[in-house]
Amino acid sequence: MNRILFRKAGRLEADKASQYLGRAELTVRRMQLFAMFGLNPVVTFGAFWVVRLDDLRYVALPLIGALAILSGGILAYATSKGMGHERHQTGAFICSGAFMNLGSFGSLFCYIFLGEASYALASMYRLLEEFLYLLVGYPIARLHGTTAGEEDKQSALMKIIKDPVFQIYITSISAGLILNFLGVERPSFFSPVSAVIIPFSSFLLVTSIGYRIRFSAIRHYLKECLAISVIKFIAVPAIALSAAFALGLDTLQDGLVVKVVLIMSAMPPAFHSLIPPQLYGLDADLANSLWLFNTGMLAVVLPILYVLQGLV
Repeated sequence: MNRILFRKAGRLEADKASQYLGRAELTVRRMQLFAMFGLNPVVTFGAFWVVRLDDLRYVALPLIGALAILSGGILAYATSKGMGHERHQTGAFICSGAFMNLGSFGSLFCYIFLGEASYALASMYRLLEEFLYLLVGYPIARLHGTTAGEEDKQSALMKIIKDPVFQIYITSISAGLILNFLGVERPSFFSPVSAVIIPFSSFLLVTSIGYRIRFSAIRHYLKECLAISVIKFIAVPAIALSAAFALGLDTLQDGLVVKVVLIMSAMPPAFHSLIPPQLYGLDADLANSLWLFNTGMLAVVLPILYVLQGLV
């Protein structure tokens, strides 16, 4: 009789724990949706309403952003091969090297260091980000994996077009640019509203991401974590800045554009880098460790970026 009671009590505790986990997952999901569909579009719309785009050289910004993503992936591939990784590890390593946290962190730090004018420039920098992830990054990850998800039945281009995040992002940019070109004056309340929305949105996204990360795996991949740090925080920014100076972007807006390039090109792996390993059977523990370690490295990198952006 006692055994039966203990088993029943155990099942009740398990059910209760399952309910708590389910509620936590629902809360996390709602946080992500609110940030992506409720907060970020408002800020993007307001930033493009007042951004200065009076020089053709601004077209180079998304191209430099694409260069940073591609060069990070190429360097990660070469480094992984040099380390003798297995195929499924190389795929995860490439994703971490290529995918950059430009939304939650890059845009936020541009805003903190450089003000609201930089937010629209940061959005321009990442204009080709999702295209490259889905059209280049995901297919390469799949080639290194062991499984393929259901989403492969639909073309990458159609996935981008039908993606609600992409749709609302493009809509926000377009609406802001239309009002900008029409000369409609933006209400004064947008600046203080953005000052609240931008950090709060980043907080919601980062919190929801960190909820699912395993901390214990990092100690097994310290060498890989340090290698990605060199790629993300030294090599890629050097490449992106070289391109920016070569194209004369340092003369735009008293150097503001180059400062945006510096900050955006020195961001850690994006949350997107954790998705292909789950879809295609790559090394998920490696991807999680690279994401967590290099996100933590921002505590060292941000003070350096603050000093450097005052020098360029």
